[in-house]
Amino acid sequence: MDALAAHTRVEPRGRLRIDIGSSLADLILIPALADFRARYPDIQLYLGVSDRPVDLVEAGVDCVIRAGTLPDSSLLAKRIAEFDYVTCASPAYLAAHGRPAHPQQLEHGHSLISYFSSMTGKSRPLLFHRDDETFEISRGTTVAVNESTSRLTALIAGLGISQTYGFMARPYIERGVLVPLLQEWNRPRHELHLLYPSNRHLQTKLKVFGDWAADISRHSIAGQYPCRRSLAGNRRPAPVWLLPVERVEPQDC
Repeated sequence: MDALAAHTRVEPRGRLRIDIGSSLADLILIPALADFRARYPDIQLYLGVSDRPVDLVEAGVDCVIRAGTLPDSSLLAKRIAEFDYVTCASPAYLAAHGRPAHPQQLEHGHSLISYFSSMTGKSRPLLFHRDDETFEISRGTTVAVNESTSRLTALIAGLGISQTYGFMARPYIERGVLVPLLQEWNRPRHELHLLYPSNRHLQTKLKVFGDWAADISRHSIAGQYPCRRSLAGNRRPAPVWLLPVERVEPQDC
């Protein structure tokens, strides 16, 4: 009877419309999709890649994946991972401007790369916490971006000091392309959630996607990058941020 039930069990199938931020899509989700397709070949994924708010009901979206503070809404939320931050800069920037020994030194003689909200346009300060001390640093911003991959690129280009997700920066720190700073100070972790309307919580295809997304996110953020075999026996490609960085020497024009 159990064997018959297993044989006749209906696998999750159908279209699943997901909205996800560009950095998370490019660095975590899409590089691992071959694994999801191998597990659930009857689910057709439609990815909307955007960092802007979306009305799930009006847009026909089944779920969104977002990092940060949850909006006040009727959506249900599943926490799938947490990000840690690292404060860093390029060796070239530090050679030109010096290495700060305390967060308050960032307010004088340093250039900051800030992140600003695409919804409000407001820049978010760099946050530093140690024991009972907390500092918010916003003075000194010279470049502000509203996308995490661009923030990382600005750091590598030597435009200043910033705080970026640890899982994105570590491959470059290991290669000496970026240098960690003020490591005894921490910024509060950033939570990653899957949000969906209450009328979709019983969908099997949404449940299996949420469980898979949580698994792959935790492994990627921890630096474990699981390379599961696809049906063809090939390993999935490494995320783009694991590829070598070419050092380009400036040329006279």
